[in-house]
Amino acid sequence: MKLYNEDSKLYEILGNVGDLIILNILFIISCLPIITIGASITSMHSVTNKMVMGENINIFKVYKDSFIKNFKQATLVWIFVFFAIMILILDIQILGIYQNNILLGLVIGVLILLIILISYIFPMIACFHNTIFIFIKNSFVIASLNILTTLIVFILNVLPILLLFVIDFLNQVGHLFYLLIGFSSTSYLIMKILSKVFKKYTN
Repeated sequence: MKLYNEDSKLYEILGNVGDLIILNILFIISCLPIITIGASITSMHSVTNKMVMGENINIFKVYKDSFIKNFKQATLVWIFVFFAIMILILDIQILGIYQNNILLGLVIGVLILLIILISYIFPMIACFHNTIFIFIKNSFVIASLNILTTLIVFILNVLPILLLFVIDFLNQVGHLFYLLIGFSSTSYLIMKILSKVFKKYTN
C-alpha cells in the first residue's frame, strides 16, 4: 500500500517523530550536569535546524559536533543567563514581600528581556559563527523588528514553566510530554519559525 511506502507522508511523519524522541532523550541526558544546558540547547537547535531544512542527518553526529564546537560560547552565555535569572527571581520575591510595584515591574521587564535574549541567541549560535557581543546585539535587533515572531517564540519557551502553575492533571501530562518529545518538538517549531526570519538577514 502507498500509505506504508517509504516515500509516503505518513512514513516521513513517523520518521520525524522518532528522530525528535531520540533528540529529546539526548537533550535531557546532556542537560543533567546543569552547566552544559546552554551547549545542549544549542546542539538541539542545530539538529532541528537541519531537520527543518530537510537534510538527511545522523542525529548523534550533528548533536555531538555542535556540542563540541559551540560549547565555549553557549556555556558562557548560559552561565551569565542562569545567574542573572536566579538574581531576578530572588529580587521578584523580595519586592513582592515589600510590595514595591514600580521596581517589581522593572525587574519583571528585565526578566522578559532576558528570556527573549535566550529565545534568539542559542538558535543564532547553532546557525552562525560570530562573537557573543554580536549575537546579543543581533538578538535584540531582530527581536524588536519581528514582534509577532518574538511573542510566539517567547510563549513556546516559557510554556514548560507555565505548566507548573496549572491543575495537577495537565501538569502531569505536560511533564510526560516534555520528557518524551516536548523539548525537541518545541525546538523544531522554533527553528521552523526563526529559519524564515534569519533568512531575511543572512546576506
